[in-house]
Amino acid sequence: MWLLFRASLPNNCDSSAPIIIVFYLYSNGVITAMSLAVKRRPVKAEEARQEEIASNSMRIILALYPGERVALPLAVNGPPGHRVGIHARGFPQSVASINITPKSSVAPFTSEIEIRANEGATPGLYYFDLQIIDHTKRRVLGIEPLGLLILSRNLPRSIARHYTELRRIYRELGAQGVLWYLIAKVYKSGASFTELKNAYELIRGRPVRTSTLAVILRRMIRKGLIMKSEDRLYYPLVTRQEVAFSRIDRKRIRIAQPGRNVKSATKESSSTPRRELFPRTLRD
Repeated sequence: MWLLFRASLPNNCDSSAPIIIVFYLYSNGVITAMSLAVKRRPVKAEEARQEEIASNSMRIILALYPGERVALPLAVNGPPGHRVGIHARGFPQSVASINITPKSSVAPFTSEIEIRANEGATPGLYYFDLQIIDHTKRRVLGIEPLGLLILSRNLPRSIARHYTELRRIYRELGAQGVLWYLIAKVYKSGASFTELKNAYELIRGRPVRTSTLAVILRRMIRKGLIMKSEDRLYYPLVTRQEVAFSRIDRKRIRIAQPGRNVKSATKESSSTPRRELFPRTLRD
């Protein structure tokens, strides 16, 4: 008895079309053929899924403007007497530098992690992990998923607290959901067109045409979601989020996949524990 299988793709190379796998089973002089269609996950859908997994596991977002630095204390408590190291996995060297002092020592000890954003760094969210490694036992003790959010100078630092929620809204409701949230939750004293454009491009992960954004805002005004005052600032007319989102036509939603400035986090092993490496005050 023997078993062979063959996989084939459709002639049009459609990435959404299933892969056809044909099994040939030979037994007692009889060949039996069986086929199985395996549905492939589109590349863009897989990127969005990986981003959602990363953002859901991330508990800390560090917001920096280009040229700015931040220093974080990290207390490594154990195992006592073991040599323990700190490793930044997947750190975005193209937009920032990281210095860990000391990188390893005999536990317990305290280390300082300094991150400095490069001048001219491209705005966006970059994922990376901090790993605590027991060099004595050669095993990973814990992983802390982190996000480095590079802000352009014309964006408020407070947007970092809303970034994860804004990305979730963008995936579900598109531009109108994000713009309403920005106007109602972030720019509570009124938002200018330029402020909305800069903030929306950060959440979207790529530029948007001025004319396109203007059309979306006019559509939201007609729906009674927002208003534009005489001082050319935008304010919310609907203050309850569930009411506002219920008025968004989901059929018109067009989601752009994030550009290079939204980096997917590296996969975390399910067997590796996640530990709270930083004080709670950093996560709030």
